[in-house]
Amino acid sequence: MRSLLTAVLLLFILLTSAHAQHPPQLEGHLGKQHYSRGAFWTEVGAYSAANLVDGITTVRNSHDHFVEQPFPRGSQELLGRYPTPLRYTAVMGGIELGSAFLSRRLERSDSGFLRILGHTLMLTGTVAHAEGAIHNVTTPGVR
Repeated sequence: MRSLLTAVLLLFILLTSAHAQHPPQLEGHLGKQHYSRGAFWTEVGAYSAANLVDGITTVRNSHDHFVEQPFPRGSQELLGRYPTPLRYTAVMGGIELGSAFLSRRLERSDSGFLRILGHTLMLTGTVAHAEGAIHNVTTPGVR
């Protein structure tokens, strides 16, 4: 129960800090939209926090002899059945760095579609890790 409250509190803090940022302006009669550094770093922070909480709960569950599930529910193909902190950090950290680099390149594009695609890439990663952390916390039998 304590872990669930911590996860909900962390999600609330992330949402309120993201809400405080000024969203990027859409293209319109005022001209071309510029790259929003604040929006990008907010997305990176939310992605990192969700990834961190997911990693902590995944590794904790593997110590309690729960098996990482295969795709699409888990990442057994990348992490193995019982992921260690080092393996989780190496694999998911690499994926996060790649996603952040690609997202930054897309968000700086002149094409509105590619900018939206860059934001979507970061947000879907955040949602996937948040869902994984919530699933790990609410799994029956986990302390």
